[in-house]
Amino acid sequence: FHKPWQYKQYLYSNMRLQAAGIINNWEYDSIILGTSMLENTSSKEASDILGGKFINISLSGSDFFERAIILKYVLQKHKIKKVLYSLDNIGLFATKNSLRHYPISQWNYLYDRNPLNDFKAYLNIRMIQCLFAGTDKQQCMGRITDLDRPNAWFKSSRYSSRFGGLDNWFKAANDNQIKDAFHEILTTMEKNEVNKPQLNQALQKSIIQSKHIINDTLITFVSQHPETQFILFFPPYSRIQYALDAQFNTSSFKIYKSCVQYLTSQSNKYSNLHVYAWGNHSFVDNIANYKDLRHYHQKINSWMLQAIKNREGLLTTNNINSYLSAFTTKAQDYNLFALKTKIHDYLYPRTKVISQCEKLQNETKIFDIHDRRYHYYKNNQFSIHGNQLIVFHRDPFIILNELKTSSPFVRLYYNIDAPATTLLQIFYKNTNNSTYNETNSYKVTINKGFNIISLSIPAKYINNKLRVDLVDQDGNYTINNFTIYEEK
Repeated sequence: FHKPWQYKQYLYSNMRLQAAGIINNWEYDSIILGTSMLENTSSKEASDILGGKFINISLSGSDFFERAIILKYVLQKHKIKKVLYSLDNIGLFATKNSLRHYPISQWNYLYDRNPLNDFKAYLNIRMIQCLFAGTDKQQCMGRITDLDRPNAWFKSSRYSSRFGGLDNWFKAANDNQIKDAFHEILTTMEKNEVNKPQLNQALQKSIIQSKHIINDTLITFVSQHPETQFILFFPPYSRIQYALDAQFNTSSFKIYKSCVQYLTSQSNKYSNLHVYAWGNHSFVDNIANYKDLRHYHQKINSWMLQAIKNREGLLTTNNINSYLSAFTTKAQDYNLFALKTKIHDYLYPRTKVISQCEKLQNETKIFDIHDRRYHYYKNNQFSIHGNQLIVFHRDPFIILNELKTSSPFVRLYYNIDAPATTLLQIFYKNTNNSTYNETNSYKVTINKGFNIISLSIPAKYINNKLRVDLVDQDGNYTINNFTIYEEK
């Protein structure tokens, strides 16, 4: 790989391939080698703030093993003053056999000692077609860009539009990254790993494995190159991500903290190793700074450079315990359940209060609480006489244990006159064998007087014995309508 002979501003977007050409041909004495967490970092800004002449060769989605290939190569080729490196979770838990979007065999030959095999980069159908076509189209020549931050993604409206808060996430709910974020939040909170931590022996084995990864892919270079300053940092993910790990993925959270402690101890051993973390800072709490659970706004990239210059967030053996204590407390205290409710309401828009009965055209009734043809289980906390609901105790509920549907969604209509403000609460189960719990429930306020409530409910909850707590206060109520229809 070499500088473009004719098209000097074109760079290939796959940095696993392109980095070889940059390393071999550009002038620099420092490198930025991270993932998407560092792709938005300006080389010029890093040079101005930290000193040196930086290039940004960050590899999107890369683990420590992949970056070790490039780090070894660049340290052999040049005398490097500084290495800015992100300690992503993907690296701490990866293995050499991890599945990758870019198999190592497709690009690692560019970083060996044999320049004669570099031509293999051109031995594919696309490159051959481009060679003979003589075109300068993007698919052949790469993108017109500069070397400041060649793979920066913040300029893309797909990403930039999602900063600013949860409402902007909702607007982009069809984006795969947002789908993944929502799915991770909901599934993590439902799997209850908090009750199933790794056994101590297995946990210790995982911690040792992560330390081996750190030694093999990072510490070995730190020890071999005392002339190079290694500036390592743990990317400041959103507080939501840390809370999910601290409250549910407890084993992963312990491994992560052990790695923070271990690298801090190594920095005490090697004067050229500097480790930073900002998980105790308030900007991590603000979801407006993130486009998903992990990726922060480019202003954070600039802020981190200044923080490093000022040694803010530098971990030492003197402050590591206080840092981890504050970091852990913030993660454990974060209210994930309020967030889960908002996301669940958005993904499964179930509730709206309406001023008059909706027309039920094209909907098939499958349940009516006043029709004896429909069977259900009821507890002994209430009785129904005609339209009158008489509640003896505070927990009257029914279970739709005989109701089944093949429709993807059903709609529940509830028309009730209440003597005082109360609550309708629906408990849903993801499987028939699951148990009812507060986490998997949904509440709707019933105001004093006349109420008409319309709820759209995923059919899987109906088929798994939906429980409905009609009200939560004793008294006499009038149920004018409680019916369920299949949505067409």
